[in-house]
Amino acid sequence: MRCRKLLPESRMHKLIEYLDEHKWELEYQEDITNDNSSCLAFFHCASKQLREWMQTYDELEELQERSGGVNAVILMTLGVLVWLIS
Repeated sequence: MRCRKLLPESRMHKLIEYLDEHKWELEYQEDITNDNSSCLAFFHCASKQLREWMQTYDELEELQERSGGVNAVILMTLGVLVWLIS
């Protein structure tokens, strides 16, 4: 399926522009365009990054359960630090 079939053309252009401007947040280097292969490559990278973040979150949640309820703020801080370092 082509990216442009997902949304009206005007909204798709704004979405692609936004993603291309903020791709550095996912450490994505390639240009994001309306081309199908470009969209798929970006979404593959984004989903991989989200899986890694969720795995870190799950590990922190497991740690909290084992420790008997460490303060959630401490765990969130550790999660952010892990994210910033990686």
